[in-house]
Amino acid sequence: GYVNDSGNGGTAVLIDGAGGTVRSCRMFGNASSLMNSTGDILTLGSTAALVENCIVTNNFGTTLSGGISSVIYIGSGILRNTLIADNRCSYRDGKPEDCSVVRVGGSGTLENCTVVSNRTVGTGAISVALYLSSGATVRNTIISDNIAENNVLPETEYISVPNWASAVKASALTTVSNCAVGDGCATLGANPADGGKILFKDAANGDWHLQQGSSCIGKGLNAKWMETAVDLDGKPRLQGRHVDLGCYEADPRGLMILLY
Repeated sequence: GYVNDSGNGGTAVLIDGAGGTVRSCRMFGNASSLMNSTGDILTLGSTAALVENCIVTNNFGTTLSGGISSVIYIGSGILRNTLIADNRCSYRDGKPEDCSVVRVGGSGTLENCTVVSNRTVGTGAISVALYLSSGATVRNTIISDNIAENNVLPETEYISVPNWASAVKASALTTVSNCAVGDGCATLGANPADGGKILFKDAANGDWHLQQGSSCIGKGLNAKWMETAVDLDGKPRLQGRHVDLGCYEADPRGLMILLY
């Protein structure tokens, strides 16, 4: 799909008003071209909006002149158990406006998602894989292997939040918890992972499952919805005492022996 906005907000998929649920979907190969307003591939604009167990890949957002664009904007509502990979967001025409892959507003929630291998082009704090407004809720999420072109600010390589001091120091936002950022499970908000490595199975070939030994296994914050939910592969979302970070649960440890 292609969204070309020349003055008003435009989006490919919008959940607003009374809300709604999108589940088990794939958003691939869409483009949003924004001018003077806000345009996104996916917009959640209602507290009753829920998108879960989706794959969002190879989408493109562009800011032409003015406004803020992103691939995904969670103004309010929840995005969970979703892989967000290989998307690109940029601006053109030499304008200073920037573009983020995922933008979370003060009433939005991003949980148990994997935000990887995305690319942004821009020079400001908004040109990152994940941009958070004050009060945004982010938990159990992995943000890694993203590239910010032309951005000389080290603290905005992957993520930008109010009062963010560096890519490895704790955020001032108490609503950010149990997340892994960067090359390892760095400190972000409350109850971070333990500083070890994320250890994807095969990042070079787009396999973002966790290897055994990953510091992201069992380091999540449990919630009621997980008791009956599944991960992006359809496996039980909660397989141990604590949920894994990201959109996939790791393969259970140990060996199963079947007797006939």
